[in-house]
Amino acid sequence: MNVIDAAMFRAMLRSGAIDLQRHSDEVNNLNVFPVPDGDTGVNMFATLRGGVEAVESLDASAKLGDICKALSRGMLLAARGNSGVILSQFFAGLAEKLSDHETANVLQFSQAFESGVKRAYEVVVKPVEGTILTVMREGGEYAAMKIDSTTSFAEYFTNLIFKMRDSLQKTPELLPVLKEAGVIDSGGAGLLYIVEGMAQAIGGKIIEDVSLHLEPRAEVSSYDGFDENSTLEYGYCTEFILQLTNQKEGVKSFSLDEAIAFYQSIGDSLVAFQDGTLVKVHIHTKVPDQAIAYALRYGEFVRFKMENMTLQHSQTMIEKSKHVSMMARPESVPLEEIALLAVIPNKETQAVYREYGVAHFLNGGPYMNPDAQAFVDAFRECNAKSIILFPNNKNEVMVASSAAKMCEDIDVRIIPTDDIAEGLSVCSVLDVANLSLQENVDRATAALRQCNTFMAFQAGRDTVLNGAKIQAGDYLAGGKKDDLQKGESAFDCFKSWYEKQEGEHGLLIVLASSSVDESVKDAIRDLCESGGDFMDILFYDIGDYFYEMYAILD
Repeated sequence: MNVIDAAMFRAMLRSGAIDLQRHSDEVNNLNVFPVPDGDTGVNMFATLRGGVEAVESLDASAKLGDICKALSRGMLLAARGNSGVILSQFFAGLAEKLSDHETANVLQFSQAFESGVKRAYEVVVKPVEGTILTVMREGGEYAAMKIDSTTSFAEYFTNLIFKMRDSLQKTPELLPVLKEAGVIDSGGAGLLYIVEGMAQAIGGKIIEDVSLHLEPRAEVSSYDGFDENSTLEYGYCTEFILQLTNQKEGVKSFSLDEAIAFYQSIGDSLVAFQDGTLVKVHIHTKVPDQAIAYALRYGEFVRFKMENMTLQHSQTMIEKSKHVSMMARPESVPLEEIALLAVIPNKETQAVYREYGVAHFLNGGPYMNPDAQAFVDAFRECNAKSIILFPNNKNEVMVASSAAKMCEDIDVRIIPTDDIAEGLSVCSVLDVANLSLQENVDRATAALRQCNTFMAFQAGRDTVLNGAKIQAGDYLAGGKKDDLQKGESAFDCFKSWYEKQEGEHGLLIVLASSSVDESVKDAIRDLCESGGDFMDILFYDIGDYFYEMYAILD
């Protein structure tokens, strides 16, 4: 095969997603650090699946350019974690180059691959070699060098995979932390599985089986909670994609502004945008029949979903366009000047943050990285001119940055907090009621540099860290300015950290999970008081959390 067309590219994408899905647990387990949240495989698969689902929503006549456009948008909105953002940008660069062609030969595909590599490097502020970037770059360069006038796609992918495997095996030589842990780069491994799956689709026979199917997102199947005595309290979550048709004169007469005005009059939580002759709508309404009837005046449904929100009270938003989107807000509710938004995984931790002035939250944390669409929705729901975001996870910063670019009418400032302790320490110094946005951002930036935090957790996997052998279940801890160290217990870890602190301190805040019993808290009080320090000690319950304990010393 010397040329690929739209149908083949579609098959390659799906096959790549399938192979990554098959190996997602393996990729997760390559996480370098022993923290219990290795989710690179999950994040990469969720990102690619978003693109594949967007592509598969197109009909069989879709051209290569249509597929590329759908792939880029779908992956951008589904991107989760740093690995997901990098992957989405790689495919965005590849797709952009391919979209100029009806079909692509080996040389053109190779050039598109290298364009994807360039795009991926550009999205990383400080590119590090020994990562997914190295694997994709070296693989693409080697495969391109081997191309001549007779090279087939099977030969191209064979060369590409050969070099990617070789590059992946050498990542520990470029990153000492990988070598110490005895693993290869997880992102590079995930990309290799994708490329191997793509090769299978064009007949490279790199893997043996692509019979698996993409798993659908979980649906609520139980009807408990709504019976003959129930009252419809929340209405129906109604979502559809409408194809405007000439038969109904929708192509000529449909007006998005008029549609938005109508849907605002019958419901709320409205999201509506038009992409060519397709219209996508999400609305919460108690009169879905009116919503349906209005749409059918202009065209026919190509996708439709409606859920009873009293039965399932969860809000699910459809895709928004990067260029044309609108979330209706009640005119009676004025915009906040500055909103504080934090990524928090549970209600207990949200309650703590509320005490420090944060009113808006996005569910997320280890194992549950929000995608770009979730951030866009959260930004809109803040109903504010400006937002200060605490991502509380390194994995969220790049995704949040991508989402912020989609909301050009909102000034989103991201404070790159690594965990909930840093986020709480920083937000405690802000004063959004009396200070300007820039003054608050300056305060947050300074506080992040100076904050003194600690965390303790149990290792999620066997590894080697700083020369020490770590087994799953061992206690590890460290401060913002300290490397992770092994300890006998959460208290032992805290004690080791606390005794290293110098100077006088007036406040200790401890964020303790439900696994920390009162005896540990008493031991912490005794330790602090025995040193003669006069300080306030505050304990907050953060529920069933991924990490056992955090502390903030001020």
